[in-house]
Amino acid sequence: MPHRLVDRAVGGPGAPRSAGAVPPSPVSVTLFGCFRLVVGGEDVALPLGVQRLVALLALRGRAGRSRLAGQLWPDNEEDRALASLRTAMWRANRAVPGLVAGVGPSLDLGATVTVDARDLVRVARRLTQGDGQGPRR
Repeated sequence: MPHRLVDRAVGGPGAPRSAGAVPPSPVSVTLFGCFRLVVGGEDVALPLGVQRLVALLALRGRAGRSRLAGQLWPDNEEDRALASLRTAMWRANRAVPGLVAGVGPSLDLGATVTVDARDLVRVARRLTQGDGQGPRR
């Protein structure tokens, strides 16, 4: 299935965008196999730097901006790395409003974003902690 860059805005075309806006459709991030972002059943292509930011947040969860910038752009000076982080966050939220949320001095994925790796960890914890129910359907 070819990836397509989808321009989404809350409220439809031409609506104002907000970095804290809630995504208009179900949003899922797949990390197993290869990176994939699906919004409302459609693949959304992201630039590599944005994919790296989303993947890091998907795996680690909420993290400080300076730490993220240092991990994603370790060869850059801090000011330049933070500028790259701001650009990646802007691009992520332009493609999918609310994908990356600012939480004070930290960033995280939007509250409604699902991640396959997080789902796997949740199921594994349930199984190893002995409730024996396995995946819920």
